Amino acid sequence: MSSQRLTQILLLLNVTVVSISLWSFINVADGGLSQFKSQEAASFAPPKDVSPPVAAVEPIPSAKVLVVPDSHHGAVMVNASQSAITSGGIGTTNSNGFYFVHPKQGERNFYEIAKKTGTDKVTAPVGLPDCLKNDASCTRPGCVRPECRPWGHHYDTIYQQRMGPYSRDDTDPFQFLEIGFYNGAGYDTYREFLHNGECHSIEIACIEK
Repeated sequence: MSSQRLTQILLLLNVTVVSISLWSFINVADGGLSQFKSQEAASFAPPKDVSPPVAAVEPIPSAKVLVVPDSHHGAVMVNASQSAITSGGIGTTNSNGFYFVHPKQGERNFYEIAKKTGTDKVTAPVGLPDCLKNDASCTRPGCVRPECRPWGHHYDTIYQQRMGPYSRDDTDPFQFLEIGFYNGAGYDTYREFLHNGECHSIEIACIEK
């Protein structure tokens, strides 16, 4: 066999191997991308209306540290002394379009506690009716979503979902750090909501009461 013929055969084998490798790589990459898209879609899906039994809630390890930012727009009011403990499903939407998450069995109600302490974390639902009557009085007038127009926030939905298990009486002691004390209304809310939490807060410019 001539050297030229041998070179052609080796070149053909090389091209074949490269083609097979490239085909395998594309298949693996495509499968990984499909899996990623499926996981991403699932992460944005609304929670299922399933309320697990109390025994299914995993206790929080001691010395657990939670860090939650504050938005620095609170209002000063007297802190409430009694926590609201309720039971329920996932949530409902009220007549103004706000979605409220119902505390699971044994969890405290962040929204009710926050309303009593006066933190701006839940003031948007309260201010919406007046805002709808007079759009010029809104903080964000003309906003496409009406529920985004009034001053304040509607953070209780995500707080109830993510922090609700920490509000239970049977939760092990843990540590909680709030970044952004401002005037303390949010801190007062956390102290009542997180019954077994050792709550701390830091701020670079506290507002005098």
